[in-house]
Amino acid sequence: MTTPSQRKNRVATADLFASPKWVSVLVAGKAVASTRDALLWRARWPMAYYFPMTDVAEGVLSPAGEPRGTEWGPEARFDVRVGDRVAPSAAWSYLAPPDHLAALAGRVAFDWHAVDSWFEESEEVFVHPRDPFVRVDALPSTRHVQVVVDGVTVADTRAPVLLFETGLVTRYYIPKRDTRLDLLCPSDTTTRCPY
Repeated sequence: MTTPSQRKNRVATADLFASPKWVSVLVAGKAVASTRDALLWRARWPMAYYFPMTDVAEGVLSPAGEPRGTEWGPEARFDVRVGDRVAPSAAWSYLAPPDHLAALAGRVAFDWHAVDSWFEESEEVFVHPRDPFVRVDALPSTRHVQVVVDGVTVADTRAPVLLFETGLVTRYYIPKRDTRLDLLCPSDTTTRCPY
C-alpha cells in the first residue's frame, strides 16, 4: 500500500495530482466507483478524477466499441451499467499513456455529466471537481456599488458581498433590500458551481 506522500511524489508532473479526498461516483443510487486513491488531472478540461480499476464496482463497466487513438494514447471507452440504467460511453481509460501520464495506466475516469452524482468525502459536488489550486473567498464589504441600466439605478448599496475567485473577475452580490426588485423580471436561467 502506498502512502499519500508516495502517491503525491509519483504524480508530480503534467498537472496530475493525488487527491487526498475520498471520491465517489453514483449511478442509479449505486456507488459505481469509490476511492481514497483518486488522481486529479487538471490539464485536461473538464478536469477529471481517475480511479484505480480495483476501486470500480464489479460488473458496471462494459466495452463500448474498439479503442480509439487520442493525443494521450489509445483510449478504451466503457458503457456504465447499473440494473436497467445504461450511461453510454460514460467512462474511459488510457491503455498506453505517455511517460508523463504513466500514473493513469490501470485507471478509469467517468464523464461528469453522464453519471448521477459525485461526492468528495460526504459532500455532493456539482459541475466539475473542485480545483485544489483555486481559492474562493466571499467577503462582506462596505464598498459603494451601484448598478445603473439606461440611466436608471437598479441597485445601490454599501453592503455588498464580493466574490473573489482565482483567475476570475470579482463578482458583486447585492442585498435585496438595496435592489429595485420591481425593475427585475424572473428568468429561467440558473447557474451551478462546484464551490
